[in-house]
Formats: sequence, C-alpha cells, structure tokens
Amino acid sequence: MTEQPRVLSEDIPESPFWIPVLRFGIAGVLMVFYLTVTLHYQYTPDDTYIYLQYARNIAQGDGFAFNAGSPSDGITGPAWVLLIAAGTRVGLDPYVVAKTFDVLFASLSIILIQLVALHVTRNRFVSFFAAVLLGFDAWFLRWAGSGMETSLAVFLVLMTTWNLQKRDTALAAFTAGLLTLVRPEGALYAVVVLAKAWEYGRERGATARTLSYAALFFGVVVLPWFAYALATFGSVLPNTLGAKTFEASSLVDSWRAVVRSAETLGASQLLATLFLIAGVGLAVRREGLRAVWRDVAPVAVVIAVLAGYTILGTKMISRYILLLTPLVIVYGLWGFQRIEEYFRIPFRRTVVILAVAGLITTVQNAVVFAVRAIPHMVNFTRGMEGCFRPIAYWLQNNAEPGAVVLARDVGLLGYVSGRTIYDTPGLVSPTLRQAFAGRTDAEAVAARAYEPVVHPQYIVLRAPTRETLPLSFLEPIMTLEFPGLGIGAPEPVYYTLYRVIG
Repeated sequence: MTEQPRVLSEDIPESPFWIPVLRFGIAGVLMVFYLTVTLHYQYTPDDTYIYLQYARNIAQGDGFAFNAGSPSDGITGPAWVLLIAAGTRVGLDPYVVAKTFDVLFASLSIILIQLVALHVTRNRFVSFFAAVLLGFDAWFLRWAGSGMETSLAVFLVLMTTWNLQKRDTALAAFTAGLLTLVRPEGALYAVVVLAKAWEYGRERGATARTLSYAALFFGVVVLPWFAYALATFGSVLPNTLGAKTFEASSLVDSWRAVVRSAETLGASQLLATLFLIAGVGLAVRREGLRAVWRDVAPVAVVIAVLAGYTILGTKMISRYILLLTPLVIVYGLWGFQRIEEYFRIPFRRTVVILAVAGLITTVQNAVVFAVRAIPHMVNFTRGMEGCFRPIAYWLQNNAEPGAVVLARDVGLLGYVSGRTIYDTPGLVSPTLRQAFAGRTDAEAVAARAYEPVVHPQYIVLRAPTRETLPLSFLEPIMTLEFPGLGIGAPEPVYYTLYRVIG
C-alpha cells in the first residue's frame, strides 16, 4: 500500500460550518448511536442466549457445552463466548457482559473507522464521512447491543485493516486470527495478510522472515483453539457452518445468496459500493491491477467472502454482511477519491458531492432502520417475551430436572429452563441434523426420526397455524404466538409445547 496516496486538493473545506463539524462531529455521531441503541437495547436474538448458555457453563466449569457436561461446538465465535465467560466467571451477569461488550466494541469501531479512513485517504474531510456512514448504518445499529459477536467482528476487521495499512503484518495476522475465532470468514482476511507479508518481505529482501512472523502470530491465536476443537468435537469447523448453509447447494441456492447479499449491502451502503466499484475500475484502467492490489488489497476480502457465501448458498442475514461493511465504506471513500482525480472535479464541488452522498446514505439508512429493522426488533422482542420465555419458565417449574426437550430454537429455552435441550437444526446436537434433513420438523417428529438419537420428554414445534399435531404420543400443553421471526419472515408463527406420553 502506498505511503503517498493521491488525495483531494485540500484537507478541510474553509468554512465556519465544516471546521467545527470535522473537529467535534465524531462526538455527535456517537451520541446519536448511543441513543439509538438504548431505544432497542431489549432486542436479544435467540442466538445470543446460546452464547450466554455456553458462557455460563464454561464459567461454572461444566465444559464448552450448551448442555452441561456434553461438549459441542454450537456457536460461531469461540473468542466471543470466552470473553463473556470471563466476565461471568468474576460474578457478572452474562447477559449484561454480552450487551456491554457489544456496545463497547461498536462504539470503538465508529472511532476506529475514522482513523483507518484517514490513513487510507489522507484527508480529514473524507475520513469523517466514514464514521458517519458506519455509525448510521441500519444493520450496524440493528445488531449493536444485541449481545451477538457482530460488533467485535467489525472492530477486528478495522484493526486488521489498520495494522495492514501500517505495514505491520505480524500484528495484522494476530488480529486476523482473533477475527477468525469470532467469525470463520476471518480466515480469508488472514490469507490477504499473509500475501501482503510476502510482498512486503520481498521488497525488503526478507521474505521468509516477514512471512514467518505473520504466520506465527496467526498460528499463536488459532492453533490452540483448532487443537482443542479437533480433540473435543472432532472438527475445527463449527456446527453453525452446516446449519446456516444449504445442505446441497444448487445454482438456485447460490443465486439466492447473491441476490440477498446485494439487497442487504445495497440497502445500507449502496453509494459506497458504487464508489468502490467505479474507483477500482478507474484505477485499474489508469495504473493496472497490481497498483490497485497495492492500495486496496483488503477489498479482496469482500470479493472472497461474497464468493464463499455464494458457493455455500449461505442463508444470508444482515450481520454476515456487516463483516464487509467497514471495508466497503473505507475503500468506497478511496474510490470516491479516484473518481475525483480521474474527472478532475474541483474541490468545492467534491465537497458538495460527498456531503450530498453522505446525506442520501444517512436518509436511506434511517428509512431502512425505521421501516424494516425497528418493526422486526419490536415483534421479535415481543415473541421472545410472550412466547419463548413462558415456555421456558413452564419447563423450569414443571419438567423434572433430568427432562430432555427437543426444539428448533433452543437459546432462551435452555438458558432459562435449565433442562437438557436437543435442537433439530443440529447447532448444539449435530447428530440430529441428518435425522431432520429434507423434511419439516413436524414430519420428522411424526415419523419419530429423533429416536435413534434421543428420547425427549417434551417437544417444542413451530407451525404456521395454531393447530396442534394429532399424534397419539403427543399431548399439547400450550400454544403461543410469535409475531415474526425475521425481517424476511414478518408473518406470525405458533409454537406448541408437547409432552411425550407414548
């Protein structure tokens, strides 16, 4: 990456408006961010409770397990769950620990992206917009404070980019290793870091040493976990990889992943994405692909991750795209500079263009957040409190201590009920995945496909209507409505708790 990048002709617009904005604007962005997160702080996905259950068991010495004493790799980010477990170990509530760390890393990311963008663009005016674009990003706001690993992943993406920009490939490899233990896709960033280590080492005539240091720093982070996972679970790949992708990905599945990725990224960072594409195209035309790689190598991570999602037919949700959002923002602004240079746009006009682009993106994200994110978070929170929690408390108060429960959504059920939980998607109980593959939960339960694996005393099933299954071996206990499970699935569904009687 070049140390003398091409920049806009001035650093700060000579204006009584822009000078204080660029000096103190980050504080305003953070204030709006904190206020927004406070308004939906109660929003807690069921997957968060899976993390909390693992963290509590780890802190209590019951192993890396959802069900105490039964090790399983049912979470995506071992580094995130260990961080929560560390806070829980010293006596803190795991729920509070997860939420607090989540908001902390999200706010640090807003500050860090401005510093990274400043290093990339060498322009304080341009870099301020990076903080604005991330801080007001609809998906970033949605997941911040949810207790999931997303904010930590965004922070580590930015830290890796920051270290790579400073040509510190050893430290970049270290943070890429941490990223890999938060989101498996982080391994793709590690590949880019190692490629840059080889490049920088060759420039200094120390290829082997530079590459070895980077590989060592990456290995120090990931190899202990890989060794533990292989010995304990038989694989270094988390169970979530199979549960969140299509079992037999087809062209239709892949195309669905492409469309969903484009829709999700476009809904929040359409202009930044267009700036990035146009800037890379113009830079390649003027200087060639090698020069572009030199300046914006991390963009390869965006391409590689999207390609991976496509190949696997990943069931896309917005927090997966957030892994790429900081790179799209930072290098989208870099692309904006390439456009300014190519067309020789006067500085005053570039100020207006960038300000308008920032305003359009902010309004776009405000609309997406208000129309899509908020209704979902309200409905989901209502479903967690009015559907999952009553079922969990019933099990806690009425099911015998050794009872086994079979369900699809197990986070809150397991965290609150204290009973042994088996899940049909195979996150925490992968042996069930094959038994339920290719058919609905109702069909598999009717055929008792679970019996070779487990004999539950209770089963929780999801259905589109209130009608219960007319099966002689199931006794319905309660049926509750869940207003909406996802942004793409706003229609209500119904969960019925059954007792197995035969």
